[in-house]
Amino acid sequence: MVKNAALARFVTTQWGLVLRAGTAQEPEAAAALGQLYNAYRQPLVGYVTRAGYSPEDAEDLVENFFEQLIRRGSLAVSTQTKERTLI
Repeated sequence: MVKNAALARFVTTQWGLVLRAGTAQEPEAAAALGQLYNAYRQPLVGYVTRAGYSPEDAEDLVENFFEQLIRRGSLAVSTQTKERTLI
C-alpha cells in the first residue's frame, strides 16, 4: 500500500541503470534491476491501486510485471532501442 504520496511519484528514468539491468552480467544486472524495482514499485502499486485494484492485488500485479520483464528479456530490448536513439 502506498503510504506516502511523495513516494508514489514516478522518478525520471535513469537510462544508465536500465542499460545495466538489461545488458550487464550478474551480479551487476541483478543489482541494477533491484534498484529499478525499488524506484518504481511504489509508484506502480499506487497507479494500479488508483485504477481500482486492491492493494494486495496491485502488489501482485507489479511483482508479476517485473517478473515478466526479467523472463522476456524486455530490459535488454529496451536498452538496445535506447542505444540506437542516442547514436
